[in-house]
Amino acid sequence: MTSSPLPLTATQDEASSIAERIAQLEASMLPIRREIDRLKHLASLIPANIYIMDFKQLNAVYSNRELSALFDYTAEELRRMGTALVPTLVHPDDLTRYSAHLERLTQIEDGEVLKLDYRIRLRSGEYRWLRTFEQVFSRNPDRSVHQILGVGIDLTEERQAEVERAYLREELLHAQTAALQEIGTPLVPITSGVIAMPLIGSIDEQRAARILDVLLDGIAERRARMALLDVTGAKDVDARLAATILKVARAASLLGAEVVVTGIQPEMARILVQEGANLGQLKACATLQEGITLALSRAAG
Repeated sequence: MTSSPLPLTATQDEASSIAERIAQLEASMLPIRREIDRLKHLASLIPANIYIMDFKQLNAVYSNRELSALFDYTAEELRRMGTALVPTLVHPDDLTRYSAHLERLTQIEDGEVLKLDYRIRLRSGEYRWLRTFEQVFSRNPDRSVHQILGVGIDLTEERQAEVERAYLREELLHAQTAALQEIGTPLVPITSGVIAMPLIGSIDEQRAARILDVLLDGIAERRARMALLDVTGAKDVDARLAATILKVARAASLLGAEVVVTGIQPEMARILVQEGANLGQLKACATLQEGITLALSRAAG
């Protein structure tokens, strides 16, 4: 026994009802589509690199025009990279930090933002520095991370400027150090066989070694019999300065020269005694002028 076919009018009524429901659904979807299009257009106009990534697969779900322009890859090309996206674009030396960053993303709350600086590879093969701010965009039913939303800033010029500034600071420091060494250890010829070295400022280990080298070289070069070491302008009168004076005096005596220390203050005298200076061998004058007068009188005699 066969069933009777539905009347044509009933079939037409059902088709008309379905078409009406479809039209209603399309009409209800129209504002949503317009809103989606508006948001896409807005994202494409924002002067920042915006993207959405599938957290499990680490592939691009969405990337705006700015990001595509930076990478020199279209959004479709980025999507087609699939799971090869991260190994292809992230610098090999930054992959470990990137993995640690992903692990931290699994532990953050909604609305919390994590920052990471790393290098990304462009189509040309050039690497550029990118600073990203990422947060959870959506979660799976079990509350695990489904997608992440990120905003990236190109830091390449800023990084290069930092490197250049650091280089210039290092060069300036070297130049200043060299200048201070030259200015801080001047050797002044007084008369035949007599030289003077005024010590100004602080004396660290490096400068103490420089003082010894310059003075001994000057004694040997000028065949000096007397060297005046003036400490009037020295700062931080301490055991280091006293040790420097004693070392210079002993070394000069080995070259046949006498060191006369001028400008010693009471505090320096106490430190020299504490350091075990042989005051019988260490000649001292109250001022540099007195030391010069002594040197000239000996030269005349």
